[in-house]
Amino acid sequence: MLSIPIYRVYIDDSVDGMNMISLVKHPAVETDFLAFSKEDKPIESKFEADEEQHIVFGCAIRANFLIYRYDNERGEYYVTFDKQTIKDLVEKYAENNYFNNVNLNHEDNTDGVYLTQMFIKDVENGIDPKGFEEIEDGSLFTAFKVNNDDVWEKVKSGEFKGFSIETTMKLMEIPSEQKMASEQPEEEDEIDKIMNEILD
Repeated sequence: MLSIPIYRVYIDDSVDGMNMISLVKHPAVETDFLAFSKEDKPIESKFEADEEQHIVFGCAIRANFLIYRYDNERGEYYVTFDKQTIKDLVEKYAENNYFNNVNLNHEDNTDGVYLTQMFIKDVENGIDPKGFEEIEDGSLFTAFKVNNDDVWEKVKSGEFKGFSIETTMKLMEIPSEQKMASEQPEEEDEIDKIMNEILD
């Protein structure tokens, strides 16, 4: 069982919410985005970027997934977003019209990067993006058009490999009696299984 505390993320409608999406090299959701050329082929290690269409697509918030954190106040801990919190974040993001708030590595705001898609995975209703079958229902996916040549070169080079969000939020610790205790689950799917039992 996990000895490290687990906190469920939630937001206060009056003040909290997601305000920025960042292009990063090491996304906390542990899944890279796919980059597409005009032919809609994933750009892998050998890029064939077409100047007419630069799209990055991937998971921005992964539902029921443990994200490791460390700070001076709490020490080591995990945070997790459930389906309802992700839905709340998306609704607040839309209400505030933050669609094109994009920065690089949570530091430098950038222009020429525009949101073209944002949706929540919902297999029952046929919303299940190819290439991300292992990502949990309720997860948030985004796609951005990259018209900034410098940013696109960094996508091609692997300097940017995924999305990370910036949000103000509240944390509520999941009581220890509700979770199995283990020092460090060795397999990612074991962690997912634990969280699914907690959050279902």
